[in-house]
Amino acid sequence: MPSQLCDHSVSHEGICIDCSDNPSSRANSPGGTVPFAARNRPRITTQLLESTRMILDSITYAVGYEDGNSFRRLLRQRVGLLPAAYRKKFPSVA
Repeated sequence: MPSQLCDHSVSHEGICIDCSDNPSSRANSPGGTVPFAARNRPRITTQLLESTRMILDSITYAVGYEDGNSFRRLLRQRVGLLPAAYRKKFPSVA
């Protein structure tokens, strides 16, 4: 999967705006609605790992994880790598 690197700086405020939860950004799910941020949190987090030098805890906090451990587990389950090893796949950032 090719990565598209950001050509601009990323701010905590910008991430929070991108991940904002508003009624028009909800999708139906079996248990009700799932906020946009919850649906897209893993994708946004991996994109930030690929395209920025932000530390993992800052990224995970900015996109709404309670701590980095839950994302570490999720990434390992999905791609078989921990965040540091995943980021090394993108040498222009690492």
